Amino acid sequence: MFDRILEPAKKFITVVGSSVGGFTALFLAAGFMAERLHLSILGISEVSISNQDFVMTGGKFYLTLIPSFILGLLSEPAIVAILLIVMVTSLIVHKIRQKRKKARKSRTAQHRAIWFILIQCFLFLVSLLSLFLSFRVLEFQDILYAGQLPDVFMAQNSDSLTPFHQRYQLLVILTIFFLIAAFLTEKYQKEYAQAKNGGTVSHILAFYAPFFFYVIVLFQILMLPLNFGGMLCVSKSYPIVTLTFSEENLFQDIRAPFRCAVLNESDEELMLYSPLRCQCWRVKKTFIREIRTVTRGNLFNKKLFTESTSISTDLNKKGVP
Repeated sequence: MFDRILEPAKKFITVVGSSVGGFTALFLAAGFMAERLHLSILGISEVSISNQDFVMTGGKFYLTLIPSFILGLLSEPAIVAILLIVMVTSLIVHKIRQKRKKARKSRTAQHRAIWFILIQCFLFLVSLLSLFLSFRVLEFQDILYAGQLPDVFMAQNSDSLTPFHQRYQLLVILTIFFLIAAFLTEKYQKEYAQAKNGGTVSHILAFYAPFFFYVIVLFQILMLPLNFGGMLCVSKSYPIVTLTFSEENLFQDIRAPFRCAVLNESDEELMLYSPLRCQCWRVKKTFIREIRTVTRGNLFNKKLFTESTSISTDLNKKGVP
């Protein structure tokens, strides 16, 4: 009796246990791509990051997909209108084809194949343009040492999104639209699976045409975590600290009250950065007498590095949160 009662619970635990490994792998892969490109854009790609941090970043990426999609729909009405027009038009064309007479069945089938090919060409071109937009994130490198952010990372005011955030939201919308289109395409493609052997040219092309679109969609999916990594450049916050050293002649240019951001912490040293000087320092922890955290913020808000604010946290010299 107890075995029957516990059987559903055992199955549930088994399913959850097997799923956790898959989700962890997805989070790890997305987080690795995002964090590595993020550090490459900043210009500190040699920093070591733990797998736990990769998983956390990947989790944030997946959790922000739906909010980015919804906010993108609200902020891009023109794109939404175009997608709705395409979807409604496709439904209308589908209904019209269903009402055609059986006497014209063979001719209708050939016309359907031609229309299917034209739709695949349209989807391929749109997805290719979207993929080019996705690849633009790879243009940015070493922005920490440039003195200022590229315009695409700068918002017009404190309440507005940066152009890069808007681009990311648009890419999320297009990727989800392409996934839906790929799912519907696969259903229609099955009609031409048999016809490719000994069928007409239009039927053969109708079967093979979607594969080009599928490849573009796959690359588009892979580029989303990379674009999320680009967005981390202006959304990720770092500890901003002041330091005092064990000896007077050590690192006189970054002594308190001078403020630095902690980019990375290892067992032996800290990597520090100042946007005021566009410079990085590697400091061994054995040279540090005291570290004090002033606040947290992104690396390009120079006010956080110049304003006089009260110190919020005292830290042990062995670590920074």
